[in-house]
Amino acid sequence: MNLEKIRNSKFGWALGISLFAVWFFFVVSFVVGLLILPIDLFAGNKDLVEVTLAVILPVILVVGSILMYRLFFFADKKESKLKDIMVGLGFRLPKRNVWWLTPLVLVGYIVLLVAALGVLATVAPNVAEQEQEVANTVKALGGWYLVVMVIGVGILTPIAEETFFRGLLIQLYGKKLKIAFAIVAPALLFGFAHMQVNVGVDTFIFGCALGWLTWKTQSIYPAIGLHLLKNLLALSNILS
Repeated sequence: MNLEKIRNSKFGWALGISLFAVWFFFVVSFVVGLLILPIDLFAGNKDLVEVTLAVILPVILVVGSILMYRLFFFADKKESKLKDIMVGLGFRLPKRNVWWLTPLVLVGYIVLLVAALGVLATVAPNVAEQEQEVANTVKALGGWYLVVMVIGVGILTPIAEETFFRGLLIQLYGKKLKIAFAIVAPALLFGFAHMQVNVGVDTFIFGCALGWLTWKTQSIYPAIGLHLLKNLLALSNILS
């Protein structure tokens, strides 16, 4: 078996980027774990750990995505401006008519989600009715802890996840692979990252929708907007 040939093939590239994404996830988790370890050991406050995690994790994810984008796309340049990296990650004005594309994606996502969850409810009703883990955490909080958690989960997390999954990964997969795969692969990883079947199905479909929107508009701003809307509505439903 020619390992060099595999490494330079489309399959090798897809496998390599997927392994990189998993490695990156574990590195980010490890760094975040080290940062919150003192709080967990000395403060002994579970609520403080949860809200700190909700803020630190998105920040580390964004910083890591910026560094990885520079490594993959600016490695041969001694100087690279942060502005160029951010534009490469999709932080630029949409190039297409976002005003009709965004509602179209939202409607398509809702239709597909209802159909998928309907099938899941028929096949595995107990799984379909599982509550997302973060919901239980949010319900148990109050006061400033709740405010910080809402900011972390409702605002910072969507920005961070779109930066990584739709900003960095779509660019990396798309270097050698067709755009359909470059959209679906990050969406699959996005679904697996949530580690619950029902939530994974939801986030996979949502990830595909956001990936298509990002590709059509050449910007992650619309995806961030829809992700913010979804998370904030979910939090509002949890707290109501």
